[in-house]
Amino acid sequence: MGSSTKASDWKVQMAGEIVVARTTVWCFEFDSEEANYVKQFIFVGQGVTFGGAIVGTVRTERTSLKCDRAFSADNLDLSLGTAVLGGAAVVVGAGAVIISARTALSGSLFSNQRIAGITLGAGAAFGVSGGLWKKL
Repeated sequence: MGSSTKASDWKVQMAGEIVVARTTVWCFEFDSEEANYVKQFIFVGQGVTFGGAIVGTVRTERTSLKCDRAFSADNLDLSLGTAVLGGAAVVVGAGAVIISARTALSGSLFSNQRIAGITLGAGAAFGVSGGLWKKL
């Protein structure tokens, strides 16, 4: 059991986010009881964002992924992905990111998975990024 074990019971929680110009880096924690595996991954994406905000995500719920197929952490590592983000806050607000991952050989691992959280700050933003998943 470990990074090469395929599982379909993955859960994910967002652990943080950094935005620099058009590049966004999200940190997520993935875990699977079937694979007996817990690991942080980053998603590095480039795209477009509309609006503006000075916000930070402080908490997201652990979300069960609806897997398109069983996959391992090794499958997710270096896979292509998308992230769609949206949120608004006036001191305290709400935000969400919708994530997907796919490999050239296996196809879609998961798609359009919504992870919601509580944000602190001010503003509103919507963005779309394409990028790469990387195991830390």
